[in-house]
Amino acid sequence: MKHSIFNYLDYRKALKEKIDARKKLHSKENYSFFADAIRVQSPYLSKVLNKQAHLNQDQLYLICEKLNFSEIEYQYMQLLLEFNRCGLKEREKKIKQDIKIFKAKHVKTENVMKTSNYELSESDLSEYYFDPLCLVIHMFLMIPHYQKNFKEIARVLYIKFERVLEVVDKLQRIGVIKEENGRWINQKKNLFITRNSPLFKQHQNLMKGLATHHQTNNLHNEGFNTMFTFTADKEAGEKIKNMLIQVLEEADKEIIKAPSEHVYQINTELFRWD
Repeated sequence: MKHSIFNYLDYRKALKEKIDARKKLHSKENYSFFADAIRVQSPYLSKVLNKQAHLNQDQLYLICEKLNFSEIEYQYMQLLLEFNRCGLKEREKKIKQDIKIFKAKHVKTENVMKTSNYELSESDLSEYYFDPLCLVIHMFLMIPHYQKNFKEIARVLYIKFERVLEVVDKLQRIGVIKEENGRWINQKKNLFITRNSPLFKQHQNLMKGLATHHQTNNLHNEGFNTMFTFTADKEAGEKIKNMLIQVLEEADKEIIKAPSEHVYQINTELFRWD
């Protein structure tokens, strides 16, 4: 259960990993930022994260909200808080059993280990999405022709061979792919970020830059490109947005049933200038 808060039996260690990962993404989200969110002094939060003090239930709720924990993650953290603050050995044993039952019910360890489809830590997600080549080379490695043909990947992406090796090494290290019987196996089948993620905008901009670079270098580009600016009212704007969503839903159906032979990119944007 690597890269999950369900690895931990101490809520403070889980919080420290999450906060440190967020701090790497946004320097302003430091200990003072989270201390303000839970209405304590920064030195006290530091003591908590270094296992020298504890949060109360209200403070745990506030910090889990700030870290965008899911309801299941929050419930698990509540159990850990109760376990870590417990002073009675008999009760501690019972809470530990409650934790074990909770994990068996909600985390579904066996399914996770079979599909390796659990989420990455925030620090690993940032490594993956802040290097746009991670996503692109990840897709190339799912195509039989490119499985061992790294020089060909470098050629079609107009990058150095060493850069491909660097990215493949990173993908292995953070658990996105693994090598098995001479083939690259995908370890993360539903790896995505939502629009609410602090990674989303930066990743989107990086991917646009990479796509522009590729299209500029690819003189034999067979893709389809269009861009236009227009005026309309709000109702028409909503209709056009829904039409684009329908097109993407149909495209998703084709993607699911198609064999993996090439790597494609779709960039879709609709926005108002005013």
